[in-house]
Amino acid sequence: MSSPHLPNLDECVEIYLNVWDEFRTESFSINEFVVELQSRNPDTDIFADGGPQRQFDLLVAYGLFEKVSSNRYQVRCSPDETQLEWWQQLETQIETLHNAVHQTQQITSGENTHPLLTYRGDRYVSLYINQQTQHTDISESLEEIEEFHDGIVLRSPAMIADDVQDIADSLSAGKLNAEEVFEKVNSEVKGADSTDLEFRLYMNPHHNS
Repeated sequence: MSSPHLPNLDECVEIYLNVWDEFRTESFSINEFVVELQSRNPDTDIFADGGPQRQFDLLVAYGLFEKVSSNRYQVRCSPDETQLEWWQQLETQIETLHNAVHQTQQITSGENTHPLLTYRGDRYVSLYINQQTQHTDISESLEEIEEFHDGIVLRSPAMIADDVQDIADSLSAGKLNAEEVFEKVNSEVKGADSTDLEFRLYMNPHHNS
């Protein structure tokens, strides 16, 4: 019987272990998995109501699988790893969930048009960048922000990361805001699907003397 806290847990664990036995760390599709499983056990019945897609969606949500493209998956946490290693793997997922809840809460309550992101324990104010964003847009956004907390995070589709770096260089040189100069701290690319990745560049403020 499935856990009342994790839907279809028993079926998901069985699928996970079968996938590990067959593919290890190689990527695979649902169809490839079903074909391999049925070739070994034609009478298998491990898919709960909703079919394999639901189980795979749950396994991604639980953090055991990673969706590496629109129809391919990969084991994220190996059964050979320790509980601590699993926790470290899932830490970014918890951070993503926490940030999503926090951002939505801020937006729906009207608290802030620049949601806060938590990164390595620090809080960063979000500035969204797209292909139409101009340097003047960033200057205006900076003027709207009442408190920078630990800094700002420039966020954009991964494909225009170079544009973000250009804006960050201008911020570092103090060209976009008279009161604040920002220094690059770190950057990362986020997203479970390689076709929908977000680039994030974190910056800390340094007041001009």
